[in-house]
Amino acid sequence: MHYYLCWVAQYGVNIKYFVEKVPLGTGGALLAVKNYLQDTFLVLYADVYSDLNINHFYDFHLNNDSEISIVVHPNDHPYDSDIVQIKNNRVVKFSSHPHSGNAKKNLVNAAMYLVNKSSLSNLSSTKKTKFDIAQNMFPELLNKKVKIAPYKTSEYIKDMGTPDRLKNVNE
Repeated sequence: MHYYLCWVAQYGVNIKYFVEKVPLGTGGALLAVKNYLQDTFLVLYADVYSDLNINHFYDFHLNNDSEISIVVHPNDHPYDSDIVQIKNNRVVKFSSHPHSGNAKKNLVNAAMYLVNKSSLSNLSSTKKTKFDIAQNMFPELLNKKVKIAPYKTSEYIKDMGTPDRLKNVNE
């Protein structure tokens, strides 16, 4: 593993880069750098465009006694999204994509998370295969009774991870 440190003086930010020798997946990469993270940290995927109010999301996280808070929203492509099932303001199940072509619109994982680092303490960073946050890590944490709260929002959030979706976001 390689780490790179860079100082972005213009913004007063210290950035460390982590380069995987072997692709670890989103969860594997997160676990590989967890010792560098704050007690509570924000995870944002690079292929999601949003005008989400981060302050409201953070307040929600603090006020809901959750170890992890995830942004969920309805979208127009649930067949290739991770659908989130909730009960009593808690996530109870993740249904990973792909779904059948007639999947109904529902609440989907928007790939934005606030995480208390302590919630990751029982997960191993030495996974032998790719380890995805939504498809592997969250279900494992639910099995370990980690409290995951859904931040339901209608704020603008768009997946731009395909050429067609990127074009729609640009338009």
